[in-house]
Amino acid sequence: MAVWLHKAIAAAKQGKLSEARRLLEQAGAEERQAAHELQTSLRQPEAGGQSTAVTLLMVRAQDHLMTAIAVKELAAEFVDLYEHIQS
Repeated sequence: MAVWLHKAIAAAKQGKLSEARRLLEQAGAEERQAAHELQTSLRQPEAGGQSTAVTLLMVRAQDHLMTAIAVKELAAEFVDLYEHIQS
């Protein structure tokens, strides 16, 4: 996903705003949705009162998911800023 987001920022910087928007949309949408669904399925048993063991792998996966979401939001802001500057 990060590669698509960096490409989106680079495209916006070059004035290729429609390409930048397309790259933002492509940036791991399916993978992000699958990760979110998996995360939800892991939390549901604990919300229902079942104890869940927290592993380092689970913590690391959560860290990666949240970082990817934050980077996508920041990349979208960069594209918006380049669009504003270039208009």
